[in-house]
Amino acid sequence: MPYKAAGKLVRAELAKRVICSAMSKAQGSVLLFDGFPRSIAQIEMLIELLKEMGLDLCGVFVLTVDLPTIISRLSGRVCSDCGAIYNICTNPPKQAGMC
Repeated sequence: MPYKAAGKLVRAELAKRVICSAMSKAQGSVLLFDGFPRSIAQIEMLIELLKEMGLDLCGVFVLTVDLPTIISRLSGRVCSDCGAIYNICTNPPKQAGMC
């Protein structure tokens, strides 16, 4: 996961393949994408896929979070030594200072 480790979005073509696969497997079920789309290009890609597959977008959740909460959630997410994912506030390591 070099994109994730670098804090970057995955390439558009990879995102499109993953989203298209999920939409194909849903077969009429409701899908909820968490954290997607994250850019104007991804929104445009999603709209294009919906049209191609004859699907409708039935809703969008917009969450408003205050800046201190965002900073708290982002500021301690990954161990700088091994890359383990946790959060000091919401999912702390079992032993302080150890991942």
